[in-house]
Amino acid sequence: MSYLVGLLSPLASKNGWTLAEAAGDGTPDRMQRLLNRSAGDADAVRDYLFAYVAERLARDDRVVRFRTGSTTVEVAIEENTPTTRDFPSMLPMTLPFEECGGRKKVTTLSRRVDYDGATGMTLENADPFSYMPWGNLGFFYRADGLGHSDDLVRTGTTDDLHLDGQNVRIGAAG
Repeated sequence: MSYLVGLLSPLASKNGWTLAEAAGDGTPDRMQRLLNRSAGDADAVRDYLFAYVAERLARDDRVVRFRTGSTTVEVAIEENTPTTRDFPSMLPMTLPFEECGGRKKVTTLSRRVDYDGATGMTLENADPFSYMPWGNLGFFYRADGLGHSDDLVRTGTTDDLHLDGQNVRIGAAG
């Protein structure tokens, strides 16, 4: 755990010596032995660490706030996908949400998010989504009868939706 704490620390230089010193060790030997004996998949380690932090430390950067006037809608970023890791990196931003088709509110993001491996979603009221062909961000308020779409990817979950055609400030909750 001390090695992980060192990696996540604000150290200017992160090499064996500085990480060992940050962990209270006199030399990097202990950490090098640990790393040499461990075999693992870097993606699996990243996913495990992401889940650990999200579940146990409950950091606010996994909650995104959409604000307009006196209205705030909080969205929990629960899944660990390239899209949900990329979307928060675009924050903060202010975007106009507009009515679309009598079922949803949408806006155009400043750039496309990473859709690598996206599998689509079953449409539910209020949950935010990104439309892969165009890179839009939106919320359904009338998803009844729509089912599953391979072109949409869920970006979070919320039980609240009050964004009505206004400029919306989107940022991390922290």
